[in-house]
Amino acid sequence: MEQLKLLTIFLGFSFLLFYLPGLALIRKMDLSPESKFILAWPIGMCIFTLFSFILGYFNFYWGLLVLPFLGLLSVRQNLNLPRFSWIAKSKVTLLLVCLGSLTWLSTTVKNGLIYDYGIGFWGAQGHEALWHLSLIES
Repeated sequence: MEQLKLLTIFLGFSFLLFYLPGLALIRKMDLSPESKFILAWPIGMCIFTLFSFILGYFNFYWGLLVLPFLGLLSVRQNLNLPRFSWIAKSKVTLLLVCLGSLTWLSTTVKNGLIYDYGIGFWGAQGHEALWHLSLIES
C-alpha cells in the first residue's frame, strides 16, 4: 500500500514538474494531441534539468516551484489529454504494451527498497547500483 501511495505522489509531481512545462513550450506547435502528449514529457524533463542546474548554481532550489505554476498558467484552457486510438482499436497492441511494460518493470521494481539487512538490490541493475554506491562511499 505504501508503494501505491508513493507511485501516486511520483506521478502527480511528474505531471506538474515535467508534463505541464513541456506542454507549455510546445502548445502552439502544429502537432497531433498524441504527439504533444508524448513530446511534452522529455521536453519538460529537459526544462526541469536546465532550471535545476541554473538555480542550483545560485543555491535557489525553491525556484523550481515556479515551473508548475507557469505551466498551469500557460495551458489552463488547452489541457486536453489525448485518446490513443491505436490502443482502442487493437486489443493485441494493448496486451503487448502491458505485458512488455510489466516484464520490463519486474526487474527493477524492488531495487533500492529497505529490508531488515539494509538496502536491497536485485536484477540486472543490482551490480550497477552497488558499483555506484561503493564509488560514492570511497
